Amino acid sequence: MWIVAKVKFREINIFKKDLTEKVGSKVNFYSPTVECQQIKKNKIRKYEKQILENYVFCYHEKFSLRSFITQLKFAKGLVCFLNGYNFNQKEITNFIDYCKSFE
Repeated sequence: MWIVAKVKFREINIFKKDLTEKVGSKVNFYSPTVECQQIKKNKIRKYEKQILENYVFCYHEKFSLRSFITQLKFAKGLVCFLNGYNFNQKEITNFIDYCKSFE
């Protein structure tokens, strides 16, 4: 089941590491990015920018249990989990598939 987590921007890697330690392996993370180019001093600089800034999609089978998610509320770097994720699974998967089609 996919969940949407709002994470502190500078602590995304800390959140991913802490969540994999608590849940176990096989946690899938997805945050859509766009490749941007900027010209400075006659040089082209390429960089990636996240579309949803501080939101991360997380997938694991255990996320279907509400009691399991309440245990994860205090993960490092996490601000909150968005509510309504269990009712909007179809829209979340459609959005992720749509973003992956342009990568």
